[in-house]
Amino acid sequence: NDTMKMISKIVPIMQSIKEEDDTTRLLFAIRPFLSEKRQKKLDEATKMLKMMKLLPLLKDFNLIDKLF
Repeated sequence: NDTMKMISKIVPIMQSIKEEDDTTRLLFAIRPFLSEKRQKKLDEATKMLKMMKLLPLLKDFNLIDKLF
C-alpha cells in the first residue's frame, strides 16, 4: 500500500522531467547561437533544471533529511 502511494507520486514527476517547459524551450532555441563552450554550460543548466524538479519528491519522502 505504501509502495503504491510512493509510485503514484513518483510517476508524474518522472514524466514531467521529460517534458519541455517554457524555460527549456527558450534555452534550446538560443543554443545554436552560442559557442561550443557556452552550449555545454547550457546543457548542464538544463540538466540542473530537471534535477530541481525532483526536489519536491525528495522533500515529500523525507529523503533530504536522510541524505544530510
